[in-house]
Amino acid sequence: MPTHYLTLDALSRELDPLLRSSTIREIFTQNKNELIISVEDLWLHISVDPQLNYFFAEKAGRRARRNSVDLFDLIIGSIIESMAVRPFDRTLTIALRNNRFIVIQLYGSAASNIFVTDETTKILDAFKSRKTLVGTTLVIGEERFHPAILDDPQRFRAAMKKKASKSALAALKAAAPVLGPVFARELLHRSGITEHTLAGDLPDSDLDRLHSETRGIFAAPEMQGARIYSSGDEVKIFSMIPLRHLPEAGVEKFPGVNEAVRRFVMKTSRSRTFDDERAGLEGAIRSDLERSRRSLEMVEAQLAAAGRGDEYERLGKLILENINRIGKGTRRINLTNPASGEETVSLDPALTPARNAEEYFQKAKRARLALTASGTRAVSLRRKVARLESMLLELEQRRTPERLSDFRKEFTKTLKNVESREKNPKEERLPFRIFEIAGGFQVLVGKSSANNDLLTSKYQS
Repeated sequence: MPTHYLTLDALSRELDPLLRSSTIREIFTQNKNELIISVEDLWLHISVDPQLNYFFAEKAGRRARRNSVDLFDLIIGSIIESMAVRPFDRTLTIALRNNRFIVIQLYGSAASNIFVTDETTKILDAFKSRKTLVGTTLVIGEERFHPAILDDPQRFRAAMKKKASKSALAALKAAAPVLGPVFARELLHRSGITEHTLAGDLPDSDLDRLHSETRGIFAAPEMQGARIYSSGDEVKIFSMIPLRHLPEAGVEKFPGVNEAVRRFVMKTSRSRTFDDERAGLEGAIRSDLERSRRSLEMVEAQLAAAGRGDEYERLGKLILENINRIGKGTRRINLTNPASGEETVSLDPALTPARNAEEYFQKAKRARLALTASGTRAVSLRRKVARLESMLLELEQRRTPERLSDFRKEFTKTLKNVESREKNPKEERLPFRIFEIAGGFQVLVGKSSANNDLLTSKYQS
């Protein structure tokens, strides 16, 4: 929670002495949703990305040559008077000596924004939605929490009992929304209250103890340094107070708030980059797997259609065995097969019986050739599907950047093909289609002129 009120309060108190009397050199953006204010030898990084709001200072770096845009020209050269946080809110204000203000709202949502205002809160410039906001009055959100509740145990009890049918956790978050879920759980833990207990079942003694703990973290925050709580390689929580309900094994402590926020942002950004890369790999593999499964289904269907070679050969032989019974111009005739009984044979009336028999023999040959091609392709696709399924299972186990890098090395060749297909998704198929027309005849049609040439040279008798 790098933008929790307690964090912003401690951060503003830490940075205020460093920023006072400093001159703003330039203000620009070089990453989406991030504004950088260059002050003397520091860069103030401000993000209004809904997924990760933050504010921290670090030593000035090198500005990007591309994709870098200057902003807020009207306050370049201004001198900073002070920096403070609005009480119990997530709004930072940097006051300038020329009666202008930089107002930074870090709400962790799309509503987050950065403004330049005058002393009447008229918006002179804005980072987001500039065209619609400039000239309007900055509206500060209504207070969702009245600090008087911290000094009045009875008022606190009444607020909790108002949510009697809710859990203690839900009631506490409603009574003091500034806490947020993490601190609310921590206070319940410190008070010895189970979070699922109904608020209406809590005795006054429990409520008074909870009130005392709540008042304590705001009235006299435990200034023992900021903390980052992690689970394995995954950054979980930023906190300005010790979280006793979480294991200490995964905690990193910092003496200063600004450095802690900076480290949290860097770690979280790396984690998001890792998650994005891993998700991209998984998506590419799944897409290729689905394409391969569809191709396999098509090839197996073609295998079924091409598997009539023996039938065509049998019909050709049956025609020759009964050639004297078949007159020219016959379209259909019932012939007796000693092995299978009577069969209906379709004929081309324009051909002699001998030529019809030859046509069936040629169809048998083409069907067997198609069967061989489809069979080879089916074997290849089955292996590919199995390999991709195995890769997905293996990827599920790769939960760190190092292990993901090893995964890329292990499957370099396959991943190269997978990612290439993701950029240019074309399913691999046989160079021809198989159609069955009236009379049970199969027709092989190439998918292009080159494929037709291939059919003529390779698959034609």
